[in-house]
Amino acid sequence: MKHFADRSHVLEIIDKMLADIIQQFAPNAEEATLDSTGMENSSMSAHYRTRSGKACKKYVKLSLCVLVGSMFPAGLVVSWGPFNDKREARPLFAKTKL
Repeated sequence: MKHFADRSHVLEIIDKMLADIIQQFAPNAEEATLDSTGMENSSMSAHYRTRSGKACKKYVKLSLCVLVGSMFPAGLVVSWGPFNDKREARPLFAKTKL
């Protein structure tokens, strides 16, 4: 998924779609929050992997900005993990432009 996002204009298309949704349904939104999650192609949880002594490898990390109150998505950043969420915070808020 990350390789696909890097090679194409998918993220620009998603950014445009999210901006259009916000302009139409929540033009006066002032508050937003963000969170990130990692996606792996294994059925083993990160908690179990850590307890079993296996190292955490690189995975796709999705960071999403959501408008408070309406739960509309306002921005998306796709990156490689593991990293702290602060790494994606500035680019994500820059895309959101609230």
